[in-house]
Amino acid sequence: MSRNFVLLLLACFIWLTPTVGYSQEVAKIEITGIEGELLEQATANITVTRELAAATSPRALDRRVRQAVTQINNALKVNGYYSAEITPHVLEQGEKHSFRFEVVKGEPVRIGTVQLDIIGEGADFREFQNWKKSFPLHPGDVLVDTSYEDALTELQRAARKYGFFDSRISTREIRIDLSTLKADIQIVFESGSRFRYGEIRLDQDYFDTDFLQRYFNIEPGQSFNNDDLQVLHRRFSSSDYFSSIRLSPLLDERDGDEVPVSIELERRKRDRYFSGIGYSTDLGVRGKLGMERRYTNARGHHFSALLDYAELRRSVGLNYNIPLTQPYNDNLVLSYRFSDRRDEDLKSRVNGIDATRVWKRGPHDFQYGIWLFTADNELDGETSSGKFFAPSAGWSNSRADNILFPRKGWQLGIRMVGAYEGVISTESFLQARLNTTVILPTFKRDRLILRGQLGRTLVDDFSVLPKQLRFYAGGDNSVRGYSYQSLAPYNENGSLVGGDSLIFGSVEYEHYFWREIAAAIFWDTGNAFFAGDGIDLAHGAGVGLHINLPFGVFRFDVANALSKPDRPWRVHITLRPDL
Repeated sequence: MSRNFVLLLLACFIWLTPTVGYSQEVAKIEITGIEGELLEQATANITVTRELAAATSPRALDRRVRQAVTQINNALKVNGYYSAEITPHVLEQGEKHSFRFEVVKGEPVRIGTVQLDIIGEGADFREFQNWKKSFPLHPGDVLVDTSYEDALTELQRAARKYGFFDSRISTREIRIDLSTLKADIQIVFESGSRFRYGEIRLDQDYFDTDFLQRYFNIEPGQSFNNDDLQVLHRRFSSSDYFSSIRLSPLLDERDGDEVPVSIELERRKRDRYFSGIGYSTDLGVRGKLGMERRYTNARGHHFSALLDYAELRRSVGLNYNIPLTQPYNDNLVLSYRFSDRRDEDLKSRVNGIDATRVWKRGPHDFQYGIWLFTADNELDGETSSGKFFAPSAGWSNSRADNILFPRKGWQLGIRMVGAYEGVISTESFLQARLNTTVILPTFKRDRLILRGQLGRTLVDDFSVLPKQLRFYAGGDNSVRGYSYQSLAPYNENGSLVGGDSLIFGSVEYEHYFWREIAAAIFWDTGNAFFAGDGIDLAHGAGVGLHINLPFGVFRFDVANALSKPDRPWRVHITLRPDL
């Protein structure tokens, strides 16, 4: 017999042989006598639906039905029903079967007594005592296995978190009496000793060790708490020095009740260069070019430079950052700043240096410093100049339920700056600014956003102040419907000069109609003015489309200038966070 003839016979045999395996068809199953979440759990617990559909012999069918009964019963027991009766019915539908399971769940088992014992060094430890107080099952409650297991998992998680590495649950019993439908719970937790931090091993290749130790919030002999390591990780991460941060308790190397900790840090590239071009309705076409040296030396000093060029504003900034005692929230920033603003009416050039300490305490951000600058202004063909030695101070605070897209939150900031004639300065002035934002949740996904600004400057010769220290309103982030900084006093020649005072308020309502996209309606009011001339508020109102993006909120707003005679419309496009 030839080889080809054998292969042909083999191929025909394989083609004619029926495929062995389970049908992909799923049996139709109905469970009666229970409803709601209990029915959902019982249905989901049946894993033999395909086997039921595929069973052909009475023996196979009986075996699969008994398996389904067991699985339904297990789902009922998890929810406290230990004496349920389940009657299966196999219904003929031609060559196929459907199945109905009639459930008489009976009365649930309820908790009789609960005994929770914690022994060892952790007997009086606050977190373990809180666990006992919050234990989810109490006398009279229905015995729910998942609540019991979740409580044990939470106890073990707390033990690992706080360094009770030798702890164990020596007794975990649920004694069920079906004659009384009562369950007695007994748990004995042996805490063992709480471990402490041992040697802290720092593995990195550049920075001074004593500098990096300023980030530490742990020391040898201190009680172990995994939250400490998470805080330390965030501190290193916020420095922007490192591309990889690994913090590990070395449990295999523990000595007595001490655990060594390994800290492995890998540096980022030292330099970063960036550029960008964009457009805003306030400033027009805008481009920027900059560089950042993340670390200039082993003490973690930081340098950055930025060139910002727009149609109406050009600026250069150089910053040198010196970390202080707590480098993660306390820094001295030395800066050089040059700006040249060339509006249609007022041209203002500022050249200066400043030293500012910036530090954080909890939710509070503080800063104070000294700003030494010269200002040169040109208005209506006339020039004025001044030299200023200006101390400044600021404070801000914010709270939010979500950093990027808060449903509820607020922000408040205050800044003051001033100079005194004769102390280097050619003119005295004192200025205060206040800004705030409040976000309130409404209905299921909507938000109400309230914003406000106040400003006041005390000065004898207003003409010497640079544009940065004059108040204006109007624009994307002010009274919408009006062009950027177009709301302010005019002089006798019809030139816009700015004011010594500012007031602004905004009410905005957002309705999220699809995922991260919201329709908005808003009303803005405000103006810049001279305090002695009274307030003439300008109003704007409109609608917008807002989209939450990973890096901020994109806002496309169309606003009407209600206080202008012809009530023109204006488009405002911004990309910024809410707070």
